[in-house]
Amino acid sequence: MKRLISSVLLLLLTVSTARAAQNYIIGNDRMVYEEKTGWYAIARADMNFLSWKNTYSSDLLEYNGYDNYSNQPVFGGSLTVGKSFSYFWRGEVEAGNTGTFIDKGQGIEFNFSTPYVLVNALHDFKNNIYMGASLGAAFPTTTLDWENFLPGSRKKTSISPMAGLIIGLSHRLDYRFILDLRYRLAGFYGSKHTVYLEADPEEDGTFEKYFLDTTIDFVLDNQLSVGLRYEF
Repeated sequence: MKRLISSVLLLLLTVSTARAAQNYIIGNDRMVYEEKTGWYAIARADMNFLSWKNTYSSDLLEYNGYDNYSNQPVFGGSLTVGKSFSYFWRGEVEAGNTGTFIDKGQGIEFNFSTPYVLVNALHDFKNNIYMGASLGAAFPTTTLDWENFLPGSRKKTSISPMAGLIIGLSHRLDYRFILDLRYRLAGFYGSKHTVYLEADPEEDGTFEKYFLDTTIDFVLDNQLSVGLRYEF
């Protein structure tokens, strides 16, 4: 009888230790996750600090110049659908827009925005911190507007590879909702946009056609965002 009681106590101790080890490894949030599908959606609001160089050229008076933009704040947002795998890994598809940057000078209005679609691979740590990487495509879009431009499209959209590194912090609010704070350092290439105008630089009454090129090179995006994650 003593041997039987000792065996039962040893079994209970083993099960209790295993359960405690599981709780330590996967944490309370992961025990909640086991009762769900693993799918989730996120709505984000973000502030993008964009840095790039604009280069201008024209055959009007052989004009050439450039502007350096550094950490220009632009408000944007995104929507994400994701799924958790093996407790610690998550995969996401994110569609968003960096927002619209507007600059005006010498009567010309310059607008720059970048919609994007990214795939994110993320790893969750026990302290609610997560890290990961993004890879996908950006669609940089520029608009040049001036009363002296000739009729025609003043908007140009191109496509560029986009990649980034992510670090974030998750905080569970209740059974379904999680507050998500994230920083992403990302980069992509801009576009070349050509518009045409008529001008009379000699002021002799003869108007001729000229071009104006604006080229955006590599764009660096420091993005800070806050999101609300809903788990299905």
